[in-house]
Amino acid sequence: MSDLFDNSAAARAASLFSRGEVPDDEDFPGVFSMSFRLPVSMAATIAVMADHAGQSRNEMAQLILSAGITAVYRETPPSIQQELQEAISDRISDFL
Repeated sequence: MSDLFDNSAAARAASLFSRGEVPDDEDFPGVFSMSFRLPVSMAATIAVMADHAGQSRNEMAQLILSAGITAVYRETPPSIQQELQEAISDRISDFL
């Protein structure tokens, strides 16, 4: 999906914090329940993709979020990636 200026969602998200390595899921233990409000079209897309793949909506949403996070990191400058990585490591304790 793109906006009026034909920028990817990942590039737009990365531009919000102006731009390292994507955190490895194995570095972060545990699962945290979180609610999101989604546009109906996104919720329907996740549901249909999950059905088509034989996965739960939760599993499909995690895959899509992981893909999106990876894409945003790729659009983010290395110096900001490092800042984000450090902040993520600090924030994990809030969720455990």
